[in-house]
Amino acid sequence: MPPANFVYTGINYEFPTYKAAGNDNVLALGQEIKVPRAKYLSVLMLAASETGMASGTINATYADGSTGSAPVLVPAWWSWPFPTGGDLVFPYYLTNTSTNYNRSNIFQTVSWLDSSKELVSLTLPNVTSGSDTSSPGGAGIGTRLHIFALSMLPVPDQPSDGPRLEVQYARSTQKWFDGTNKTQIIEVLVNNVGSQFALRNNSVTLWVDSPGLETVTNGTLKRLRPGDQALVEIGVVNKKGVAAGSTGKATVVVSGTGISSTNYTFNATYGIRPYEPTYESVYAHEAPKWYNDAKYGIFIHWGIYSVPGWGNTGKNENYAEW
Repeated sequence: MPPANFVYTGINYEFPTYKAAGNDNVLALGQEIKVPRAKYLSVLMLAASETGMASGTINATYADGSTGSAPVLVPAWWSWPFPTGGDLVFPYYLTNTSTNYNRSNIFQTVSWLDSSKELVSLTLPNVTSGSDTSSPGGAGIGTRLHIFALSMLPVPDQPSDGPRLEVQYARSTQKWFDGTNKTQIIEVLVNNVGSQFALRNNSVTLWVDSPGLETVTNGTLKRLRPGDQALVEIGVVNKKGVAAGSTGKATVVVSGTGISSTNYTFNATYGIRPYEPTYESVYAHEAPKWYNDAKYGIFIHWGIYSVPGWGNTGKNENYAEW
């Protein structure tokens, strides 16, 4: 189990301790939550559904009487035969009568708020049904949405008159830029918490200052509206004598013309670690940069194996492989 207080993707969470009896999470049934009156960029939850994909809407009420809504989509914490890679991964799945040694998951959701208005309350989704993910087609299925923690990302009390960029979090990856000798990618999540757009003429540049890393490809940000965020990639290589896989501090520096910004220091892994034959190592594998930049397509196939799958009499007159 996670500790009672921890930080994930730059967000502070309070996580309930396990209880053999009693409640340690909240069912999303349309409850209204009063929040400290302030401006927020987003609301984030650690959640999981029971038996299928849960969907719903989280609603926001603002001080001026206006409202807003955002969709919420949460997978099941355990679903065979398609185990999902969650944000929090647990070593096994419990049932009422036995322990199933398959990993279960809790997922982080992000719902955007109107950061220009003061938030008064949030209304949770009212979830009683969802989609079955254990078989093709996603048929309707009864499910419930469990929320383990909820947090919000506040906007500074005195936002800048222009663009104000704040790093939510930064992390080392196992990815590298195409066509390089494994120039490591550092991912940086940047929020514009100011009142104006960050545009190309602001010349926003990001780089990494570290005793173990040298920046060879600066990150750039050409456009970011107030209340929005962007994922920026910075290319780094290990400094001479620094072994791949060693760890240490690194600071993301944000600069630009006419912007306010703050630097961000995090614990970095220097270089690309070799993979090992363990679950933890393989689970750390990430889709390469070229894959994330590729266009999305759907491939439908009907192979030779479907020929003997055809039944031509009675109730078997259908295709087994459709």
